[in-house]
Amino acid sequence: MESTKRTLAETSDLLDGVNTLLIDIEGTMTPLSFVKDKLCPYITDNVKEYLTKNWESEECQNDITSLREQAQKDKDESIDGVVEVKAAEENQDDIVPTVVENVCWQIKTNRQTTAFQQLQGHMLREAYKTGKLTAELFEDVAAALKQLAADDRKLYTFSTSTVDVQKLLLAHTTSGDLLESFTGHFDTTTGSPTEGDTYKAIVSTAECKPAEVLFLTSKPAGARAAALAGLGTCLVVRDGADLTEEDKKEFNTITSFVQLTPEVSSNKKATDDAPGENGEKQAENGEKDDDKEALGDDESSNGVDEESSDTA
Repeated sequence: MESTKRTLAETSDLLDGVNTLLIDIEGTMTPLSFVKDKLCPYITDNVKEYLTKNWESEECQNDITSLREQAQKDKDESIDGVVEVKAAEENQDDIVPTVVENVCWQIKTNRQTTAFQQLQGHMLREAYKTGKLTAELFEDVAAALKQLAADDRKLYTFSTSTVDVQKLLLAHTTSGDLLESFTGHFDTTTGSPTEGDTYKAIVSTAECKPAEVLFLTSKPAGARAAALAGLGTCLVVRDGADLTEEDKKEFNTITSFVQLTPEVSSNKKATDDAPGENGEKQAENGEKDDDKEALGDDESSNGVDEESSDTA
């Protein structure tokens, strides 16, 4: 496949001619460990309690119905290991364990069906709003996003998570609420991340030209699909990213969002280098100490010794 990487001169500014950024979330803005070690365990550990507590709600029953229908579809398609959800006429005590088992199976096999995402979204809504979960971001992300938005660039997210889950995550991060920096969000209802037509649909909805969009992701398959649709692409190389040397040669790469916003790095350095109020006071006190030392030297030279006077 022909490389989509720009020449060295072009890579000096990946944002030339770009007015829109499409940004992946998992592994790009948030560490994969957050999904693996926090989000997934939260779902598996709390799904039984959530179902029991919300059993009577229409929303919960709709979630269970969707999972049941998906399980039947998986069975009809001979999906290996599928866990069926007991029929609606069964009692709660019999249905809940099968829903729990189905959800755990989907997480283990990374099924990520719409039915699963729907239930997960409702569980995460409760978790984020009650403070049980806070989304973790790479430390370079928040300031860079704010700067990009301040520069009048439109920011969109694209993730396998539902739009509702994306919004919840961005509204409850370790860096505060970042939702206002974004113009919109896309999920797999628009299409698969590995199909070029998906990105054409995104560009059409965002009302911009493909060449005006830069797609940031840590996943080469998505970058290839976006490139086929005419978008600019850049792989974000994070710890734990499954990238080959060939991937890095094929695409532009960055290791931090700050590389797109050098002014953020400069501002941070200026802040770090500035003495601040405490630093100014310390400097002032230092000057006073120097004056006192000088005065002491003068007094000593005049034969005045306070300690000797006190004990005389």
